[in-house]
Amino acid sequence: MKKGFTWILALAAVFSAINLFADREDVLIARSYTAWTGPQGWQFDRIDGYLTATGPVNLNTIDSFMVYKDAEYELSGFFRTPGSQSDMTRIQFGFAPIDANSNLIPPASVCAVAGTNAVLAVPVRSGNPTQFPGNGNWQGNGNIAFQTNPNYSGLPNTNTSASFNYNYDGESMALSLRNPMSYSPGWNYNSGRLSGRGGFSKAPFGWTHFATRIKGANLLRGTVNVWFPGTAQAKVFIFIPDSLQLDIRDVYVTRITND
Repeated sequence: MKKGFTWILALAAVFSAINLFADREDVLIARSYTAWTGPQGWQFDRIDGYLTATGPVNLNTIDSFMVYKDAEYELSGFFRTPGSQSDMTRIQFGFAPIDANSNLIPPASVCAVAGTNAVLAVPVRSGNPTQFPGNGNWQGNGNIAFQTNPNYSGLPNTNTSASFNYNYDGESMALSLRNPMSYSPGWNYNSGRLSGRGGFSKAPFGWTHFATRIKGANLLRGTVNVWFPGTAQAKVFIFIPDSLQLDIRDVYVTRITND
């Protein structure tokens, strides 16, 4: 049987407008250090009134909230870089989408690039580098997904592989995996994140309110502030990529009902 595959990219998101005239219901509150979890053995520095985290670290809320596709959700929090630092702290702050089986949904499993569906020239064998045919819609980074459908049904798709070499001479294309096939999901969750240049925001030295909204679902590259297909619930994450300090307070997720 011939199997298709599609190249997939991570979904980026941008700030969204805030409607001040709406009914609001808090569905997740993460003000205390007991609301968060991080790597084994990691702890917050406990300071009255706010939390202080030192990177590199990825933090997630312990609790999740149900996601209803017709509802709009606002993620908000206050952040600052301590005045004792010379550089502002880079952060990612966003939603971690989860499917109905309580599995995190990585961008590689849902974010497709239109026009890249193709048919394998030879079967893929686990453990062996493999070459693929393709077309000029492909680019030189992203992920490859296997057993795809042209109408994008069946998402999330966990049969993905990353890190490939790409060559296109204007008429034909060849891809070769840099590592043996493993059929494992790629990196994790950035649906609905607040992001600046390079996918990160910088926390100013004074307390600054960050907020974004998310509603609906879509999968094609370039769509912003929507849930990944298959999202049933979500957590909140904070990622600090560098060995810098970040002050955090009043993180909320609010379900919005517009009048």
